[in-house]
Amino acid sequence: MDTVKDVLQNTIASIMNLRRTINGPVHALIWGAWGTGKTYVAQELAKSYEHVFYIKVPDGDISKGRLLRLIGFAIGSGARHSYETTLDLLISHCEFYSLNPILILDEAQRLLRKPLLLNELKDLAEINSLNFSYIMLGDKTIPKLINTYPHSIHKRILIRKELDNINPKTVAEISKEYKLSVNAEEIAKLAKQRGWTTIDVVFVIQVAKRMGLTELSVEQALQIAQSLGR
Repeated sequence: MDTVKDVLQNTIASIMNLRRTINGPVHALIWGAWGTGKTYVAQELAKSYEHVFYIKVPDGDISKGRLLRLIGFAIGSGARHSYETTLDLLISHCEFYSLNPILILDEAQRLLRKPLLLNELKDLAEINSLNFSYIMLGDKTIPKLINTYPHSIHKRILIRKELDNINPKTVAEISKEYKLSVNAEEIAKLAKQRGWTTIDVVFVIQVAKRMGLTELSVEQALQIAQSLGR
């Protein structure tokens, strides 16, 4: 089973490959339960790739002008006072640096019920100088929203993936990061039984390290989790 990092990295690679062969924008849709580590991994990957940028979609009403400014600040072009001058700045920036941005739009469920914003994203992606691709990252309501609010941009979403909440590979990666020896299969099994998220596992392993442990048993993990109220 793939970790969140695997899924996002594979998605980025797939978009890059598809853009070489398809004459038009290519987008992806990735969703999963709260606590899978989507935001953390997306932010880290955005730092690792020259053409990948992270944007957290704000809650509440958002105009297309504000959306454009968020994109401008994310890719490093900044923004101007008007929509038109911000767009010109964005285009000039992408042309000057030869950017083909892949924008990770976190909390994408906030966009998918707003046709005016989807229109804006679609229009921007179809500007040759920008060539935007979007990875729409969000919660488990996304499949329902796609069906409830159809939009032409959906035809360009060629990659769709649901994230696993927790699996042994994820546990193994977390424990390796903290240099803690664990039985990843057993800890993942315990996590599923207790309804833990990836964040819960991180908290348990962090506490184990603070306790000076170099190896974490299932029993110790359960004791720590109970002391944390999990």
